Amino acid sequence: MPPPPPPPGPPGARRPRATANEDWICPECEMRGARTNRWKLGPVPLDINVPPPSTPDAEDPVAVATRDVTRQLSQLSFPQLLLLTADLIRWSKKC
Repeated sequence: MPPPPPPPGPPGARRPRATANEDWICPECEMRGARTNRWKLGPVPLDINVPPPSTPDAEDPVAVATRDVTRQLSQLSFPQLLLLTADLIRWSKKC
């Protein structure tokens, strides 16, 4: 947890400039006890094997089905993909 902000100075007094990693909050907001919601700046470890944070909810059945179909289609070879496409075309002509 970050340290608490410094107490506000007397009215009209100038505060020292914020350092590179410090988030600036106006004195009025600071007196009301406001805290920043911004992310801290600086280096962040990156793991390329972790899925992005925008992955669909695991409880959503449509998202799960779509993800499964996408995964299965991505594992098909080219001839298998051609056969699947031909089957889909034949099926769509029947309907």
